[in-house]
Amino acid sequence: MFATIDTMSLYQRLFYFYYSLLRRFTAGRALFSKPWPRLLVLDFSYEGVSGHHHALNKLLTSAGKEAGWHVHVLANRGIAPPLIDSHTDPIFTRGTYGAVGKPKQARKKLRRTVRSFFKDMLEARLDRIPANTAILIHTASAPHILATVGFLRLAKRQCPTNIYLMLPPDFDAAPPAQAEQRRQYEHAFRLAAGHPHIRFFCENRLLKAAYEGLGCKHIALLDLPCRLPDTAFERPQTDRTSFLFIGDPRPEKGLQLILDTLPLLEPLAGRITIKLLLTHPEKSSAVAPLLEGRSFVELVAKPFFSEAEYFQALGQTDCVLLPYDPQAYLLKNSNIVSEAFGCGTPVIVPPGPNSLSDYCTATSASAHVEMKTHSPEGLAEAVGVFLTQAPDLQSKASLLRRQVIESRAPRHFIERIAHLTA
Repeated sequence: MFATIDTMSLYQRLFYFYYSLLRRFTAGRALFSKPWPRLLVLDFSYEGVSGHHHALNKLLTSAGKEAGWHVHVLANRGIAPPLIDSHTDPIFTRGTYGAVGKPKQARKKLRRTVRSFFKDMLEARLDRIPANTAILIHTASAPHILATVGFLRLAKRQCPTNIYLMLPPDFDAAPPAQAEQRRQYEHAFRLAAGHPHIRFFCENRLLKAAYEGLGCKHIALLDLPCRLPDTAFERPQTDRTSFLFIGDPRPEKGLQLILDTLPLLEPLAGRITIKLLLTHPEKSSAVAPLLEGRSFVELVAKPFFSEAEYFQALGQTDCVLLPYDPQAYLLKNSNIVSEAFGCGTPVIVPPGPNSLSDYCTATSASAHVEMKTHSPEGLAEAVGVFLTQAPDLQSKASLLRRQVIESRAPRHFIERIAHLTA
């Protein structure tokens, strides 16, 4: 576990404070001294090891090294000091996340974020980037698009490089802020339209369609990389079919739906086992009493699961339960679908339209069961369908495994960026 500001001694705090200042003000000088092709990642929300930012940046760094690229990450100034290294510098003052608020507040936030991001890009000397450098801005919302357009206008011929902006599922504002949020994106896309050095991409077809509806006409589909196991897992031979739910028991993940479905699955108790592997034990304490008398359900709660434990659980179960809230996952992805397929395991997903069912449909093999309704009855029916088709679904998932591993490999992502940059 990394040290936090609360656990550091006074000397540690002073050291990291002055070290981060030095890194920040020398970043622009040191970044471009190496001659080989490079990828510069602007991640203004990268502050710690939680969430997808840390994992993604480390994957890109290691994949770039394998491909002969130097990958450098410019992070938030609030990044945990031990994460600052030869590949990471603290630059940005404002992150991505936070409530949009009312329209007037949203406009103020837009102006502050645009000014801040523009200023930070100049301080990092990004106007001096050599031509063989690609810039990746992931989780780029409307203000970052506007700041990037302004920055490129100022840099003109001094920045002959492509900037790739990954568009996030940024449509969770509550009315009446939704209209203001849409207006901001429409304005940003109008200004960015036709710019020779701006490239947009996103992760799924539904998100692509949503942004095209706001005026962004040229969006590439590009899967973000994720680490998947190289070897296949052996499933234990038992007389019961195993189902797995793993992860944070947040409401949108569908754990409550699974609990509500258990009475309907009682007739199948002799044929199935359901394993609930939950993080955040403090959230999970209320689950145990609901499982009393249900021997076909196993609960394991611990603060976190190691990568080996996680993939072993995915690879050794017969089916992964993903009864996620289809509205919450209408546009945003969840890597667990790719991770399950990468382990050769079928999944049960919510009824479409949502990004999970869309990803399953877009793959060449249908190694999944889609619920007809997002309800206890819908989930119970999907479990029954899986039981009747289990051998066929597992065979399709095994065939799909290598394809998913290749498509989500960090090396593949770097190669796509390299191809687009050439």
